[in-house]
Amino acid sequence: MALIFHGQSTCSICGGILQKTDQIVAFAAFIADKGDPLWRYSDSAMHETCVEEWVFRDEFLARYESAREWFRRVQRQYPTLEALGAALHDGHIEYPEK
Repeated sequence: MALIFHGQSTCSICGGILQKTDQIVAFAAFIADKGDPLWRYSDSAMHETCVEEWVFRDEFLARYESAREWFRRVQRQYPTLEALGAALHDGHIEYPEK
């Protein structure tokens, strides 16, 4: 999950400072490919109003929800991060972004 330091962290969409009084949304890292145009928004925080007006909003949120649903499914089969990491490494399962 993105770390937010009010008065210091910036919105990954507009670049403005995130203040304590702002409505903020934050996302966990879910896009692994650094070449993906939406990678820089994964594991970041944003002003809620920026997200609402963002041209990539629908695509980004759909991909985030897809990654969350994938994690919920595989978590039942691989209940620890160690087991999940080994399964990914060994090719037993594939991350949806691959």
